[in-house]
Amino acid sequence: MVAELCSLVPGSLVVEAHRLTGRLYLHVLDVEAAGGIEAARQAVLDQEERVLRAFGSDAELRAAGLLTSPTGVRS
Repeated sequence: MVAELCSLVPGSLVVEAHRLTGRLYLHVLDVEAAGGIEAARQAVLDQEERVLRAFGSDAELRAAGLLTSPTGVRS
């Protein structure tokens, strides 16, 4: 889902999705206009967090460090 959402962003294209490592390889056109490589990487990580929060179980959120208590409060 994250790969599909990232491909919708103009100027970016998922080149490879490595299933074993869970890693996406993106081609970003005009990376300087996108704020640089780290900004592009952070945008993908932010998208991943939104997808996890929308569809992930409490256990998956906890494993990702997004849910740290039984009440759902993030640290």
